[in-house]
Amino acid sequence: MGWAIGEVSVLKELLNPTDGVPEFFLIAWLGGWTVGGAFAIYAWLWNVMGKEIVDITSSELSHIKVLAGFNRSSEYAVSSISKLRLQPQNTSIFGSGNGMEFWGITGGSIAFDYGQSTHKFGAQLDEAEASHIIEAIKNRFTNL
Repeated sequence: MGWAIGEVSVLKELLNPTDGVPEFFLIAWLGGWTVGGAFAIYAWLWNVMGKEIVDITSSELSHIKVLAGFNRSSEYAVSSISKLRLQPQNTSIFGSGNGMEFWGITGGSIAFDYGQSTHKFGAQLDEAEASHIIEAIKNRFTNL
């Protein structure tokens, strides 16, 4: 509610300006405040309703992220995947990795190499859960 009150207050000030308030500052502040609010809502929605789906066949690994009916997916040829492993997440917002991992939006505890890049999935899994999933995948797909 505090965020919304800030947004409405600045909009009112821009529509009915008073003396001494720099308009450029208010516009810049409103832009940053709006972007920050949109990110906060997205992060909250992802943590409440987001789903991460991993589908593996003998030829392809599909990593699908679903939020409120919208899907983002990435497909990887199983023949090009190597070093499926446990990779504990960086839990610090100030870490050197991807800052979105802290919010549970990207990254994960399960990593694999694909060509010359590393990809992760299993956001917010603890080490025991991730280890169990890796073991199940390797038992079913021995080439991984």
